[in-house]
Amino acid sequence: MCSGLLHGCQLYFLGQFHYVFPENRVSIHQIFYDDSQRPALDPAFLPYDNRANPNPAWREYHVFRTAWLAGSCPEQDVTGFLSWKFTAKTGLRGDAFVRFIKRNPGHDVYFAHPFRVEPQAFTNIWRQAEAHHPGILGLAQRIFDAVGVDVDLATLDQPREQVLFCNYWAGTGRFWKTYMAFCEPVYRHILEGLGDADRRLVWSRADREIDAPYVPFIMERLFSTLLAIDPSIRFCSLDVARATRRPWYRRLLRRVLTGGRHGFGIGATIARVVERSRRRGVNMQGCSSDVGGDFFRPAEEFAGIKALIRDQAVAPESFNALISTQDEMLLYTLQVTQGNEVLS
Repeated sequence: MCSGLLHGCQLYFLGQFHYVFPENRVSIHQIFYDDSQRPALDPAFLPYDNRANPNPAWREYHVFRTAWLAGSCPEQDVTGFLSWKFTAKTGLRGDAFVRFIKRNPGHDVYFAHPFRVEPQAFTNIWRQAEAHHPGILGLAQRIFDAVGVDVDLATLDQPREQVLFCNYWAGTGRFWKTYMAFCEPVYRHILEGLGDADRRLVWSRADREIDAPYVPFIMERLFSTLLAIDPSIRFCSLDVARATRRPWYRRLLRRVLTGGRHGFGIGATIARVVERSRRRGVNMQGCSSDVGGDFFRPAEEFAGIKALIRDQAVAPESFNALISTQDEMLLYTLQVTQGNEVLS
Protein backbone atom coordinates (compact mmCIF):
# COMPACT_ATOMS: atom_id res chain seq x y z
CA MET A 1 0.00 0.00 0.00
CA CYS A 2 1.30 3.43 -0.89
CA SER A 3 0.45 6.69 0.83
CA GLY A 4 -0.29 9.71 -1.30
CA LEU A 5 -1.31 10.13 -4.96
CA LEU A 6 2.15 10.17 -6.45
CA HIS A 7 3.73 8.63 -9.52
CA GLY A 8 6.96 9.76 -11.08
CA CYS A 9 8.58 10.12 -14.45
CA GLN A 10 5.13 10.38 -15.94
CA LEU A 11 2.79 13.29 -16.54
CA TYR A 12 -0.42 13.24 -14.54
CA PHE A 13 -3.34 15.62 -14.94
CA LEU A 14 -5.06 16.54 -11.70
CA GLY A 15 -7.60 19.20 -12.55
CA GLN A 16 -5.82 21.96 -14.47
CA PHE A 17 -2.41 21.30 -12.88
CA HIS A 18 0.39 19.14 -14.27
CA TYR A 19 2.60 17.20 -11.89
CA VAL A 20 5.91 15.66 -12.95
CA PHE A 21 8.08 13.69 -10.54
CA PRO A 22 11.64 12.71 -11.45
CA GLU A 23 12.67 9.08 -11.07
CA ASN A 24 15.17 8.38 -8.30
CA ARG A 25 18.25 6.21 -8.71
CA VAL A 26 17.87 3.07 -6.58
CA SER A 27 20.97 2.02 -4.67
CA ILE A 28 20.41 -0.91 -2.31
CA HIS A 29 23.22 -2.56 -0.39
CA GLN A 30 23.13 -5.98 1.24
CA ILE A 31 25.06 -6.44 4.45
CA PHE A 32 27.14 -9.53 5.14
CA TYR A 33 29.06 -10.27 8.32
CA ASP A 34 30.88 -13.43 7.30
CA ASP A 35 32.24 -15.05 4.14
CA SER A 36 29.76 -17.91 4.57
CA GLN A 37 26.93 -15.44 3.91
CA ARG A 38 28.19 -14.36 0.50
CA PRO A 39 26.28 -17.06 -1.43
CA ALA A 40 23.02 -15.66 -0.05
CA LEU A 41 23.66 -12.17 -1.43
CA ASP A 42 21.38 -11.06 -4.24
CA PRO A 43 23.04 -9.87 -7.47
CA ALA A 44 20.55 -7.00 -7.72
CA PHE A 45 22.04 -5.48 -4.55
CA LEU A 46 25.47 -4.08 -3.79
CA PRO A 47 27.48 -6.16 -1.26
CA TYR A 48 28.22 -4.25 1.94
CA ASP A 49 31.19 -5.73 3.77
CA ASN A 50 30.62 -5.57 7.50
CA ARG A 51 32.92 -8.45 8.46
CA ALA A 52 34.77 -6.20 10.89
CA ASN A 53 31.43 -5.64 12.66
CA PRO A 54 32.76 -3.34 15.40
CA ASN A 55 29.33 -2.87 17.03
CA PRO A 56 27.44 -6.17 16.69
CA ALA A 57 24.86 -5.35 19.37
CA TRP A 58 23.53 -2.50 17.24
CA ARG A 59 22.99 -4.75 14.19
CA GLU A 60 21.97 -2.75 11.10
CA TYR A 61 21.82 0.58 12.90
CA HIS A 62 25.61 0.65 13.08
CA VAL A 63 25.68 0.32 9.28
CA PHE A 64 22.97 2.97 8.85
CA ARG A 65 24.84 5.41 11.04
CA THR A 66 28.20 4.77 9.38
CA ALA A 67 26.74 5.23 5.89
CA TRP A 68 24.79 8.34 6.84
CA LEU A 69 27.77 10.05 8.43
CA ALA A 70 29.86 9.16 5.35
CA GLY A 71 27.36 10.91 3.07
CA SER A 72 26.29 7.68 1.35
CA CYS A 73 22.58 8.53 1.21
CA PRO A 74 22.20 11.22 -1.51
CA GLU A 75 19.15 13.47 -1.52
CA GLN A 76 17.65 12.23 -4.79
CA ASP A 77 18.62 8.55 -4.52
CA VAL A 78 16.62 5.78 -2.89
CA THR A 79 19.16 4.09 -0.65
CA GLY A 80 18.84 1.01 1.51
CA PHE A 81 20.96 -1.40 3.55
CA LEU A 82 19.33 -4.81 3.84
CA SER A 83 20.26 -7.95 5.73
CA TRP A 84 21.82 -10.89 3.89
CA LYS A 85 18.66 -12.81 4.96
CA PHE A 86 16.35 -10.58 2.89
CA THR A 87 15.42 -13.16 0.24
CA ALA A 88 15.20 -16.03 2.71
CA LYS A 89 12.73 -14.15 4.89
CA THR A 90 10.65 -12.39 2.26
CA GLY A 91 10.79 -14.81 -0.64
CA LEU A 92 11.53 -11.79 -2.84
CA ARG A 93 14.34 -11.49 -5.34
CA GLY A 94 16.30 -8.29 -5.22
CA ASP A 95 15.25 -7.21 -8.70
CA ALA A 96 11.59 -7.53 -7.66
CA PHE A 97 12.12 -5.11 -4.78
CA VAL A 98 14.01 -2.66 -7.01
CA ARG A 99 11.27 -2.93 -9.63
CA PHE A 100 8.63 -2.23 -6.97
CA ILE A 101 10.45 0.98 -6.02
CA LYS A 102 10.85 2.14 -9.61
CA ARG A 103 7.22 1.47 -10.42
CA ASN A 104 6.04 3.58 -7.49
CA PRO A 105 8.07 6.80 -7.68
CA GLY A 106 7.38 9.91 -5.66
CA HIS A 107 7.54 8.41 -2.17
CA ASP A 108 9.99 9.06 0.63
CA VAL A 109 10.50 5.44 1.67
CA TYR A 110 9.69 1.91 0.49
CA PHE A 111 9.60 -1.26 2.54
CA ALA A 112 8.71 -4.95 2.52
CA HIS A 113 7.46 -6.59 5.71
CA PRO A 114 7.90 -10.38 5.52
CA PHE A 115 5.59 -11.29 8.40
CA ARG A 116 2.00 -11.02 7.22
CA VAL A 117 -0.16 -12.31 10.05
CA GLU A 118 1.21 -11.45 13.47
CA PRO A 119 1.17 -7.62 13.20
CA GLN A 120 -2.61 -7.74 12.74
CA ALA A 121 -3.02 -9.26 16.21
CA PHE A 122 -1.54 -6.28 18.04
CA THR A 123 -2.45 -2.62 18.18
CA ASN A 124 1.13 -1.58 17.45
CA ILE A 125 4.68 -2.87 17.05
CA TRP A 126 5.58 -2.21 20.68
CA ARG A 127 2.71 -4.35 21.96
CA GLN A 128 3.98 -7.07 19.68
CA ALA A 129 7.50 -6.55 21.00
CA GLU A 130 6.35 -6.83 24.62
CA ALA A 131 4.94 -10.29 23.90
CA HIS A 132 8.37 -11.50 22.75
CA HIS A 133 10.77 -9.26 24.68
CA PRO A 134 9.20 -8.63 28.13
CA GLY A 135 9.88 -5.18 29.53
CA ILE A 136 10.66 -3.54 26.19
CA LEU A 137 7.48 -1.45 26.05
CA GLY A 138 8.16 0.31 29.35
CA LEU A 139 11.84 0.66 28.54
CA ALA A 140 11.14 2.23 25.15
CA GLN A 141 8.54 4.55 26.65
CA ARG A 142 11.04 5.82 29.22
CA ILE A 143 13.60 6.39 26.47
CA PHE A 144 11.12 8.32 24.30
CA ASP A 145 10.04 10.41 27.29
CA ALA A 146 13.67 11.24 28.06
CA VAL A 147 14.49 12.37 24.50
CA GLY A 148 11.28 14.36 24.04
CA VAL A 149 9.30 12.10 21.68
CA ASP A 150 5.60 12.67 22.39
CA VAL A 151 4.08 9.21 21.96
CA ASP A 152 2.13 6.85 24.22
CA LEU A 153 3.23 3.38 23.20
CA ALA A 154 0.52 1.69 25.25
CA THR A 155 -2.28 3.38 23.31
CA LEU A 156 -0.65 3.90 19.90
CA ASP A 157 -2.89 2.42 17.19
CA GLN A 158 -1.07 1.51 13.99
CA PRO A 159 -2.54 0.24 10.73
CA ARG A 160 -0.74 -2.85 9.50
CA GLU A 161 0.49 -0.93 6.44
CA GLN A 162 2.88 0.93 8.78
CA VAL A 163 4.25 -2.17 10.44
CA LEU A 164 7.87 -3.18 10.00
CA PHE A 165 10.10 -4.70 12.66
CA CYS A 166 13.01 -5.65 10.48
CA ASN A 167 15.12 -3.19 8.50
CA TYR A 168 13.86 -4.03 5.00
CA TRP A 169 13.45 -0.50 3.72
CA ALA A 170 15.03 2.00 1.34
CA GLY A 171 14.51 5.74 1.44
CA THR A 172 15.36 9.01 -0.21
CA GLY A 173 17.91 11.42 1.23
CA ARG A 174 14.99 13.41 2.64
CA PHE A 175 13.75 10.36 4.53
CA TRP A 176 17.23 9.43 5.75
CA LYS A 177 17.64 12.91 7.19
CA THR A 178 14.33 12.65 9.05
CA TYR A 179 15.00 9.09 10.18
CA MET A 180 18.48 9.78 11.55
CA ALA A 181 17.30 12.92 13.33
CA PHE A 182 14.70 10.73 15.04
CA CYS A 183 17.03 7.83 15.86
CA GLU A 184 20.18 9.62 17.01
CA PRO A 185 18.75 10.96 20.30
CA VAL A 186 17.59 7.42 21.13
CA TYR A 187 21.03 6.06 20.23
CA ARG A 188 22.77 8.67 22.39
CA HIS A 189 20.42 8.15 25.32
CA ILE A 190 20.98 4.39 25.30
CA LEU A 191 24.74 4.96 25.35
CA GLU A 192 24.89 7.82 27.82
CA GLY A 193 21.59 8.64 29.49
CA LEU A 194 20.05 5.51 31.01
CA GLY A 195 19.78 4.91 34.72
CA ASP A 196 21.40 1.85 36.26
CA ALA A 197 18.31 -0.38 36.11
CA ASP A 198 17.48 0.46 32.50
CA ARG A 199 21.14 0.15 31.48
CA ARG A 200 21.23 -3.38 32.87
CA LEU A 201 17.96 -4.20 31.12
CA VAL A 202 18.82 -2.77 27.70
CA TRP A 203 22.06 -4.79 27.52
CA SER A 204 20.56 -8.02 28.87
CA ARG A 205 19.33 -10.83 26.65
CA ALA A 206 15.90 -9.97 25.24
CA ASP A 207 14.82 -13.08 23.34
CA ARG A 208 14.65 -16.80 23.97
CA GLU A 209 15.74 -17.71 20.45
CA ILE A 210 18.10 -14.88 19.47
CA ASP A 211 21.19 -14.14 21.52
CA ALA A 212 20.86 -10.35 21.47
CA PRO A 213 20.16 -7.54 23.96
CA TYR A 214 17.17 -5.20 23.83
CA VAL A 215 19.06 -2.63 21.75
CA PRO A 216 18.43 -4.02 18.22
CA PHE A 217 14.78 -4.78 18.97
CA ILE A 218 14.29 -1.16 20.01
CA MET A 219 16.20 0.32 17.08
CA GLU A 220 14.45 -1.76 14.40
CA ARG A 221 11.05 -0.55 15.63
CA LEU A 222 11.94 3.13 15.36
CA PHE A 223 11.11 3.02 11.63
CA SER A 224 7.43 2.20 12.14
CA THR A 225 7.23 4.51 15.15
CA LEU A 226 8.43 7.38 12.98
CA LEU A 227 5.79 6.60 10.32
CA ALA A 228 3.13 6.63 13.04
CA ILE A 229 4.04 10.03 14.48
CA ASP A 230 4.99 11.85 11.27
CA PRO A 231 2.10 11.82 8.76
CA SER A 232 4.09 13.91 6.29
CA ILE A 233 6.21 10.89 5.33
CA ARG A 234 5.09 9.38 2.02
CA PHE A 235 5.63 5.64 2.37
CA CYS A 236 4.97 2.69 0.09
CA SER A 237 4.74 -0.84 1.51
CA LEU A 238 4.98 -4.02 -0.52
CA ASP A 239 2.55 -6.89 0.03
CA VAL A 240 5.09 -9.70 0.17
CA ALA A 241 2.56 -12.55 -0.03
CA ARG A 242 1.02 -11.11 -3.18
CA ALA A 243 4.37 -10.23 -4.73
CA THR A 244 5.73 -13.74 -4.24
CA ARG A 245 2.45 -15.32 -5.42
CA ARG A 246 2.43 -17.50 -2.34
CA PRO A 247 2.42 -16.88 1.42
CA TRP A 248 6.00 -16.45 2.58
CA TYR A 249 5.44 -18.85 5.45
CA ARG A 250 4.76 -21.83 3.14
CA ARG A 251 8.50 -22.43 3.25
CA LEU A 252 8.07 -23.27 6.94
CA LEU A 253 6.08 -26.39 6.19
CA ARG A 254 9.00 -28.71 5.43
CA ARG A 255 10.72 -27.66 8.63
CA VAL A 256 7.47 -27.92 10.57
CA LEU A 257 6.79 -31.43 9.29
CA THR A 258 10.31 -32.82 9.55
CA GLY A 259 11.79 -30.99 12.54
CA GLY A 260 14.77 -28.70 12.87
CA ARG A 261 15.43 -25.66 14.99
CA HIS A 262 11.73 -24.91 15.35
CA GLY A 263 10.60 -28.34 14.16
CA PHE A 264 7.59 -30.18 15.55
CA GLY A 265 4.89 -32.40 14.12
CA ILE A 266 1.92 -30.53 12.67
CA GLY A 267 -0.52 -33.23 13.77
CA ALA A 268 0.68 -32.99 17.36
CA THR A 269 0.59 -29.20 17.17
CA ILE A 270 -3.03 -29.08 16.06
CA ALA A 271 -3.92 -31.74 18.62
CA ARG A 272 -2.45 -29.54 21.38
CA VAL A 273 -4.46 -26.57 20.15
CA VAL A 274 -7.68 -28.56 20.07
CA GLU A 275 -7.09 -30.15 23.47
CA ARG A 276 -6.22 -26.86 25.11
CA SER A 277 -9.37 -25.31 23.69
CA ARG A 278 -11.57 -28.17 24.85
CA ARG A 279 -10.23 -27.83 28.38
CA ARG A 280 -11.21 -24.17 28.24
CA GLY A 281 -14.65 -24.99 26.95
CA VAL A 282 -13.99 -23.35 23.59
CA ASN A 283 -15.90 -24.41 20.49
CA MET A 284 -13.34 -25.63 17.97
CA GLN A 285 -15.84 -26.89 15.41
CA GLY A 286 -14.29 -26.75 11.98
CA CYS A 287 -10.78 -27.76 12.99
CA SER A 288 -9.24 -30.74 11.24
CA SER A 289 -6.19 -32.55 12.59
CA ASP A 290 -6.03 -34.78 9.52
CA VAL A 291 -2.52 -34.21 8.20
CA GLY A 292 -3.51 -35.75 4.89
CA GLY A 293 -6.23 -33.17 4.31
CA ASP A 294 -6.57 -29.46 4.91
CA PHE A 295 -4.70 -28.21 7.91
CA PHE A 296 -7.77 -26.22 8.88
CA ARG A 297 -11.31 -25.86 7.66
CA PRO A 298 -12.29 -22.53 9.28
CA ALA A 299 -15.81 -22.29 10.65
CA GLU A 300 -17.20 -18.88 11.55
CA GLU A 301 -13.73 -17.40 11.14
CA PHE A 302 -12.46 -20.04 13.60
CA ALA A 303 -13.52 -17.91 16.54
CA GLY A 304 -12.49 -20.51 19.12
CA ILE A 305 -8.80 -19.76 18.62
CA LYS A 306 -9.31 -16.41 20.34
CA ALA A 307 -9.30 -18.10 23.72
CA LEU A 308 -5.75 -19.27 23.12
CA ILE A 309 -4.41 -15.74 23.31
CA ARG A 310 -3.12 -15.03 26.76
CA ASP A 311 -1.38 -11.69 26.22
CA GLN A 312 -3.63 -8.71 26.96
CA ALA A 313 -1.80 -6.67 24.31
CA VAL A 314 -3.79 -8.47 21.62
CA ALA A 315 -6.44 -6.25 20.06
CA PRO A 316 -9.80 -8.10 20.08
CA GLU A 317 -11.14 -6.14 17.13
CA SER A 318 -8.37 -7.48 14.93
CA PHE A 319 -9.30 -11.17 15.12
CA ASN A 320 -11.86 -11.29 12.33
CA ALA A 321 -9.37 -9.73 9.93
CA LEU A 322 -6.58 -11.92 11.28
CA ILE A 323 -8.16 -15.34 10.90
CA SER A 324 -9.49 -15.39 7.39
CA THR A 325 -7.75 -18.14 5.44
CA GLN A 326 -6.45 -21.63 6.02
CA ASP A 327 -2.86 -20.55 5.44
CA GLU A 328 -3.11 -17.71 7.93
CA MET A 329 -4.75 -19.99 10.46
CA LEU A 330 -1.90 -22.44 10.10
CA LEU A 331 0.77 -19.82 10.75
CA TYR A 332 -1.21 -18.32 13.59
CA THR A 333 -1.46 -21.70 15.27
CA LEU A 334 2.28 -22.18 14.96
CA GLN A 335 2.84 -18.82 16.63
CA VAL A 336 0.38 -19.46 19.45
CA THR A 337 1.63 -22.95 20.28
CA GLN A 338 5.29 -21.99 20.13
CA GLY A 339 4.88 -18.75 22.06
CA ASN A 340 7.54 -16.96 20.03
CA GLU A 341 8.32 -15.61 16.60
CA VAL A 342 8.62 -18.66 14.39
CA LEU A 343 11.07 -16.87 12.13
CA SER A 344 13.56 -14.49 13.64
